[in-house]
Amino acid sequence: MISISHMELATSSSLNFSSPNFFQLYKTRNLFSSRPYWLEASKHGGVRGRQSRLLQASLNIFASKANLVQRRSANYHPSIWNHELIESLSTPHQYELYGNRSEELKEEVRKLLASTNESCERLKLIDSMQRLGVAYHFEEEIKEALNLHRKDVMITRDLHATALQFRLLREHGHSINSGNNKLEISEIVSEQVQQSLEIPLHWRMPRFEALKFINLYTKTDLVDDHNSLVLLELAKLDYNLVQSIHQQELKELSRWWSQLGFKENLRFSRDRLMENYLWAMGINFEPQFSKCRIGLTKFVCILTAIDDMYDVYGSLDELELFTDAVKRWDVRAMEDLPYYMKICYFAMFNFANDLAFDVLKHHGLNVISEIKTQWTNLCGSYMVEARWFSRGYTPTVKEYLENSWISVGGPAAIVHAYLLQLQGCNLTNNSLDCLKHGSDLIYWSSIITRLADDLGTSTDEIKRGDVAKTIQCYMNEEDVSEEEARDHIKGLISNLWKKVNEIKIKKNNDLPKSMVKMCLNMARTAQCIFQHGDGIGTSIGVTKDLLISLILKAVPINQEKSSCRVSVNVE
Repeated sequence: MISISHMELATSSSLNFSSPNFFQLYKTRNLFSSRPYWLEASKHGGVRGRQSRLLQASLNIFASKANLVQRRSANYHPSIWNHELIESLSTPHQYELYGNRSEELKEEVRKLLASTNESCERLKLIDSMQRLGVAYHFEEEIKEALNLHRKDVMITRDLHATALQFRLLREHGHSINSGNNKLEISEIVSEQVQQSLEIPLHWRMPRFEALKFINLYTKTDLVDDHNSLVLLELAKLDYNLVQSIHQQELKELSRWWSQLGFKENLRFSRDRLMENYLWAMGINFEPQFSKCRIGLTKFVCILTAIDDMYDVYGSLDELELFTDAVKRWDVRAMEDLPYYMKICYFAMFNFANDLAFDVLKHHGLNVISEIKTQWTNLCGSYMVEARWFSRGYTPTVKEYLENSWISVGGPAAIVHAYLLQLQGCNLTNNSLDCLKHGSDLIYWSSIITRLADDLGTSTDEIKRGDVAKTIQCYMNEEDVSEEEARDHIKGLISNLWKKVNEIKIKKNNDLPKSMVKMCLNMARTAQCIFQHGDGIGTSIGVTKDLLISLILKAVPINQEKSSCRVSVNVE
């Protein structure tokens, strides 16, 4: 068995994630590249070869009409969240009733932060504000406070305080390390601080972390004075007010989902509106990003159906035609597609063009080529995996990740989220440049998303018939057990987070904070969803409890009892 150190991924070619060669490898496949990996991998004689394959695919589909195509099924259970249940979502905490109280509490907390002069106490207050989920109200005040603290970093005998200042400063883009001349830390203390920094608090989905920390903050002796009570009341009220917005968004999305007709026409696909909304909430939970969450949820729902089409339902010949139709990006391209594929194609085509039209209308920018490229690359990567499965081929880990960082949907999700998030801002061509400049961050966060997904879903997917995942690729390549492969991938995720954090705090990193936050939150959400298994395919266990906590149940304020009574049954 090969020994792994730092960022090296053991493959037959000893791929090293941090090597210049590896960066060169993936950077040639730019987010907006017209020749992505899947296209190069599928070349068989150039244009003539592609035309020949498409002609053969058309002939095969025509010939198969006399004989029913053998269809696979993943046997996904029906949704446990019906339209009537989603429409019934409600909470007594509405902005119309509690908006004034919210503003009063925010002003009190703002004064509290300004009046806290002792450095350690100020850092603890900022940490609590972040973990309670209310820091987005005080971004400028927190930035100013940390900028002042950065000039006067101190190491004390209080290990918690030392670790806290390191973590907060790094989280906000300040490069701090034990080698700094201003920081004279003994080897023992330095090691202990480093261990504290490695506690995966920064791996956690922010919205879920806020809920857990509110409960912790309520039960412990952290609430020991008036100031703490004010902060806790704001956190609870804000959580409930934001939840009311999330509920309204889901009602709108449920109506859209019902009208889209996927449930009736694509019965092979996962009906997972609520679960897909988790992705959008995880990437951007703040109330001002409502349009982004709605659009991103629609994107994930359409992506999920297309993913299932490639994974379990479509024949290889049909999938070749669909992939080519996406590349052509023309409604006339779907004329030869089966009916179920036309439904998918039209939904994707209309959603993408509607988004491009919105951007053009509000900002005068034509982004259809960027959106088209993401869908083309995504479906192309699905096609590579479909061919692998058809051949019974197990790729090397290098081959697999080179394709699957795209097929997990990370790059496409970030591009769509960024365009949706900025619709209320001044979007320019320079704004779009960050999608290219941020390719490193998008890449590494997509790899984490892919590995977390594989750890959670591979067991179920292999049982129902799917392409080998990272675990199986590594087992095959290194001749190790599944447990050893899983341990290796968990270690790799840990090292990849270090890579992401390095990019985040680079001095020359001029990426927008919103781009950095979305990339990190995508990876965090993946780890939350897939921590206990396939949180999307099988959503009747931990995922159901997570959605009840985040969407249905309000946080009691001032010892009030939650009025939420939830009964969700699987049909």
